[in-house]
Amino acid sequence: MKLIAYIRVSSQNQVDHGDSLAGQEESINKWATNNGHTIIRKYIDAGSSAYNDNQRPQFNIMLREIDKQDFDCDGVIVYSLSRFSRSIISQAAALSILEKNKIRILSVVEPLPEDYMTYKLLLTIFGVINEMQSKQNSATVCDRLQGTADKGYFTGGTIPYGYESVHVTDESVFRKKLVINEEEAKVVRKIYELATKGNTGKGWGLKKITSYLNDNAILNRGDYWKTSTLHRILHNTIYYGERIYGRKRVERSGKINPPPTIVKSPEIISKETFDNVKRKLKSRDLKNNKDRSIRSNSLLTGIIKCGLCNANLVITTGKSGNYKYYTCGNKVRSSVNSCNCKNHPKDKLEEIVKKTLLDNILIESVIIKILNDLKIILRANDTDEKELRKLNLQLKSKQGILSDFYKKLLSNNIEFDETVKMFISSEQNKLNNLKNDIDRITCSKKITYKKFGINQIRSFIKSIRSLIISNNSELTKSFLISLGMEVKVYPKN
Repeated sequence: MKLIAYIRVSSQNQVDHGDSLAGQEESINKWATNNGHTIIRKYIDAGSSAYNDNQRPQFNIMLREIDKQDFDCDGVIVYSLSRFSRSIISQAAALSILEKNKIRILSVVEPLPEDYMTYKLLLTIFGVINEMQSKQNSATVCDRLQGTADKGYFTGGTIPYGYESVHVTDESVFRKKLVINEEEAKVVRKIYELATKGNTGKGWGLKKITSYLNDNAILNRGDYWKTSTLHRILHNTIYYGERIYGRKRVERSGKINPPPTIVKSPEIISKETFDNVKRKLKSRDLKNNKDRSIRSNSLLTGIIKCGLCNANLVITTGKSGNYKYYTCGNKVRSSVNSCNCKNHPKDKLEEIVKKTLLDNILIESVIIKILNDLKIILRANDTDEKELRKLNLQLKSKQGILSDFYKKLLSNNIEFDETVKMFISSEQNKLNNLKNDIDRITCSKKITYKKFGINQIRSFIKSIRSLIISNNSELTKSFLISLGMEVKVYPKN
């Protein structure tokens, strides 16, 4: 048989040492040789979870290439089925792609029978067991990390700028603790100094500090600074000696999370400096609240984009504070040199957009054409929506039947015989067929509409034109957003 191999490790430690990857690959190669098979391709995900397919790029590429039939193969070989998937749902989705292309899954450590019904049954049982084991492992790891944090040790992840981790010994166990990286700490202190008093006694904003650092080649571990990175530094309590662990963890099992743990860390700045900067930033936020696109009443924020780099244009003010401009968001967040898009006077640009709407879109012939096109689309969507609801109900019912059956099966209440195998195979096929039918239907957003006559159309146009002419930016913006409108601005040439 022609086989493709999928190899995965979830631990970064395993990736760094290479043993698990090499060990799996060696076992797969030996198994294939001993059984007279040929490995034609290999896909390797290093440091990836089998519970979340979004974190397995090579796994997804493999499935796409199989589905596109980019090559001829008979099976996918893994070291163990837990390497293939630890989620019964993602396993079912992946297996449906393999089955559609007449490809079997094979395992080095878990021999699977040739008989199709027994093969499917064992895959399902192994899938349930692997998922339960994954969840148990996750809970155990979380408890251990919480214990590590409670003792004041570093639990892993990205090391905050200004620190580095060092190994320490705790009861013969190697742990990590954060210590100050003095070179980076100098930059952190400079950032807080600029936020407090700039170079003239008046504190700088995030954009100005970002430009200063980037223009002076003071980089963030080899990369350019962004305002979002500085925002995190200026709001992170670790810099005055309190690292918070467990604040973002989400518990999906219904259990109540333990309260966050405050871990003492070496301080780079004083709490007084931190609080002072926080007050200044909050004051600037309140003062510049209207500069934020999501909350802004400005007509085009959140709608208008830079034609050169596709970033959102945001509202900025001139040095005097008297004039407002639409400015490329990349120039605001990173550096004025990051994009060649010019600043556009706010009032002038908004008038151009409004005039375009009034002259080219909000006219009778255009609205009638849009309405007729919409009716054609929605007639087709209505049929699809009804079919989709029906299929989803059937899918939920089938999943419930199989779930209940698997619970009884795993509790040894049902004996394995041909009737059981045939039942599982039949229900699994029905389930796969339902999923394929649901995938086939495009779920469009349901839009309601009424039967408009010419008088209603004219009344609608008149109302919207009056709204735009009235200069009520907030209501006009709501209307433009409801249209899903997007405006792009390009240089004149």
